[in-house]
Amino acid sequence: MVTCPSGYFADLIARTCVTVCPTGLFKESISRKCLSSCPTSLFADPLVMICSTSCSGLIHFADPATKACVESCSIGLFADPYTKKCSEICTGGLFANPLN
Repeated sequence: MVTCPSGYFADLIARTCVTVCPTGLFKESISRKCLSSCPTSLFADPLVMICSTSCSGLIHFADPATKACVESCSIGLFADPYTKKCSEICTGGLFANPLN
């Protein structure tokens, strides 16, 4: 098992510590590993290739159905611009538009 210092992530394929994970892998800061998918409590953010509790970018929302940061939420979920999450209900005086 590769254990890496702060600021580095374990590339489990090359068995080395890296500052940038290989293409297609996400940095996960708790375990300090490069992963193909993020742990249950985190979302895969493709803009910055990290596992995060929130999504970066203006048009990305954390989708619990896909465990990823997305531009369009899964069917049955609505993008909430206040929380930056996909949810079943709208908050803050917003109304659902089922056509989008």
